Amino acid sequence: MKNRLPPLVIALGFVSLFTDIASGMMVPVLPVFLTVTLGLPPPHEFPCWAWIHVACIRQTQPPWEDSALRRLASR
Repeated sequence: MKNRLPPLVIALGFVSLFTDIASGMMVPVLPVFLTVTLGLPPPHEFPCWAWIHVACIRQTQPPWEDSALRRLASR
């Protein structure tokens, strides 16, 4: 008897892998995008730059992740 995963599970695994890779590639490029494209000053000249970075990243997170993280932190 073979224990094979359904094709949908394998496809979702690849989607998750590519999503992780894409988000990992976005983080180092974000400062360049904000500086060059949007014309913001470089991060070392802009004291609240880290807050902008966090705000941009948080916009891409689903809202239920925050509540799940809060529940785990409160344990």
